[in-house]
Amino acid sequence: KGSANPSLSAAGVVRAACGLGNGDLDPKAVVYEQTGSDDGWSAGFPERKSSVVAVAARAAPCFQASTRPRNLERVSPSQLEHHGPTSVADLFTRETDAQLGRGSRLHAWLERIEWIEDFGASDDELRAHVEALGLGGASCAEDLALLRACLARPQLRRVLERTSYSAEHAEVWRERRFRQVVGSGSAAQLISGAFDRVVVERSDQGALRADLIDFKSDRVDARDVASAVEHYAPQMRSYRAAVARITGLAVGAIRARLFFLRADLAVELDLVTDGGVADTDRR
Repeated sequence: KGSANPSLSAAGVVRAACGLGNGDLDPKAVVYEQTGSDDGWSAGFPERKSSVVAVAARAAPCFQASTRPRNLERVSPSQLEHHGPTSVADLFTRETDAQLGRGSRLHAWLERIEWIEDFGASDDELRAHVEALGLGGASCAEDLALLRACLARPQLRRVLERTSYSAEHAEVWRERRFRQVVGSGSAAQLISGAFDRVVVERSDQGALRADLIDFKSDRVDARDVASAVEHYAPQMRSYRAAVARITGLAVGAIRARLFFLRADLAVELDLVTDGGVADTDRR
């Protein structure tokens, strides 16, 4: 349609280039034709294939509920520990800050050990390590002496020795973090934690078995083993399930052990039945 004023629109530019003016044009008429041209003007150009690609019809998208753990209740394995009736004596024997610091330092030092045969860190290096982690303190020297005493004992050395495992390939996880979703629907929980130590024995075909070890700095003797196992069994079940998921092993191929450092006591848990003690090594 024409206009009284020239337009800078695409239509106005075409009108101006072709000398069509600004008036109305007959929609059924040829309003401009280049003379000296014919229908075969494009015959000399190479044929070009169409770039239009046929797109198959797609079904309407169907969105499923999110399985991401962002909205799930978060639980640490230690929160799964069995909590039975609390005695008055227990109320006054909770771990002090010094005891909690000792446990953190011992775990940080044990993390440095892949195999005891190759471990040669000096006391100065171990002190510097925990200080860099913000775990230094007045009792650091005392705790370091405790570590050295523990490392000299036979059961802990056996746990940390490469020769304790028969497979040609043995992979050691130390303080390896994990996350897993347990349960479903409204009962689903996100459990996140870290393994103290896991040794995965492998062949060329994959994982054969695994040894899950959780270090405890609690004071415990043989009379307290049963109650300690009952307390920690839910935590160890959670750890074992996570190892199974990561390695693809059946839970029956995963040994779960508590190691009480002060007592030099290794306790294998029978998690298949009632969480009781399957075996106890003590020397």
